[in-house]
Amino acid sequence: LGGAAAQGQAEKEARAVAGPKPTDQTTRWPWWFVLPIQPGEFRPTTMKEVVAGKVWVFDQLQGAINILVNVRMTILRLEKGGLLVYAPIAPTEEAIAMIRDLEQKHGNVRHIVLPTQAVEHKIFLGPFARRFPNSEVWVSPGQWSWPVPLPLSFLGLGLGRRVHTLGGQKDGEGDFPDDDDVTAITLGPFSLNSGLSPSQFAETALYHHSTGSLLVTDTLVYVPQQPLEITTL
Repeated sequence: LGGAAAQGQAEKEARAVAGPKPTDQTTRWPWWFVLPIQPGEFRPTTMKEVVAGKVWVFDQLQGAINILVNVRMTILRLEKGGLLVYAPIAPTEEAIAMIRDLEQKHGNVRHIVLPTQAVEHKIFLGPFARRFPNSEVWVSPGQWSWPVPLPLSFLGLGLGRRVHTLGGQKDGEGDFPDDDDVTAITLGPFSLNSGLSPSQFAETALYHHSTGSLLVTDTLVYVPQQPLEITTL
């Protein structure tokens, strides 16, 4: 019983860290039940400028029970104007307001990049892209769905929305168009379980030439000495 009580207390503390009180509707993610992991329905967002006027990172929390880590979206200002979104997060009203402020200063969101096949990132793509209907949507190769294979247009992007696959040779696939400012390099796709399921691993990294920034998702992990701001809200 003592162990169960301790686990229950840890879960309460994790939930407290995970987000504000439900009265803050700007942090609400209404589709949380599609992938019901922590922190659930309410997901606050932090924003930090890491290269002045060129690179910004946005953090939310994500995890299970009392193990919560940051999930990060990065936005780049392109030399040709406008913004590129890498690894979109839950499009809460709070997060969208932060991005609209950047659009006012640096131009519209021109490109949205889903750099992985991992469901905890993929789940946000459709709802996020619908908030920016004039943007181009790009995904890493080898995307899959279960139990029925579905085309990329079924990711909740909206009818008629075109999705480009990075690095492919078929129609609608190819290299990222702003290759003088951003270079895309993909690891994979390759199978993780010898064909027992359709799941594969692939991740597309972006190199931002003007700032020397390398954007990755899960291929590299960095644990800072001090907790991130998002864990203290």
